[in-house]
Amino acid sequence: MASRDLLVSCFTNCEVVDRGFIKSLNSEYEVTQVVGGTRQTTNYVYVYADGCFVNIKRLQGSRLVSRTRRRRNMTEEVYRVPRDVLDGKVILNLSFSTSGHFSAETYTTDGGAVKRCSCDLLRDEESALKIASMFCPVGDEWGIAKLYLDLVPKLSREAIDIVRRSGAEIHTGSAERLSDALRSRASLF
Repeated sequence: MASRDLLVSCFTNCEVVDRGFIKSLNSEYEVTQVVGGTRQTTNYVYVYADGCFVNIKRLQGSRLVSRTRRRRNMTEEVYRVPRDVLDGKVILNLSFSTSGHFSAETYTTDGGAVKRCSCDLLRDEESALKIASMFCPVGDEWGIAKLYLDLVPKLSREAIDIVRRSGAEIHTGSAERLSDALRSRASLF
């Protein structure tokens, strides 16, 4: 299944919910994300727009209305987005609890209604890699992705060759698919 089809299939079973991180206002949505260090109660909001997932802060038309420091490493950011910009888009709410538990929930919006979709975009490794390849690196992330593409495949091949020459059996796959996903974005470098 193509990456785009994976997202479209998400819209088949959605129900209207009242979620705290996204609220409908008159002509806008108010989106709250809590960013911080590891093992904190955080949630990051990504929207599929213009062919890739972008953080709510980088979404065209989004504007920051408040930033509040909650704890030492945690900051609550509140954004307002016009309805016509956010309606019909796939929204990922990626959250991390204090116990280290990760959860990914999928939402969409339509005319002021917030709908939670029952699909699990990260249900298996193949789907998770397809979704991971749909995130747009921004800013300094481009340099990190380029460095990864320049170094890791070479080092991986070298390590695999050493292990094979020693006579051990080796299983490959995941890192190669991640490399392919990053290379599909590399044309933007």
